[in-house]
Amino acid sequence: MTELLYVLIPIAFVVIVGILGSLHRVKPVSIDDGVRSFDSMRHALDKRYRSESSSGTRSSHS
Repeated sequence: MTELLYVLIPIAFVVIVGILGSLHRVKPVSIDDGVRSFDSMRHALDKRYRSESSSGTRSSHS
């Protein structure tokens, strides 16, 4: 269930940013800022998810 959320949330975010971008016809810079903030958000989620999974049996660190 949680794995599904980690897949759906980024997709929904990208779709929302794309819709807002097409609605307001914003400059590419604004879209780029959205992508950058999305990357940092995903990185934070990934770090939290990794710390949760490392407490389990499987701990894969690359």
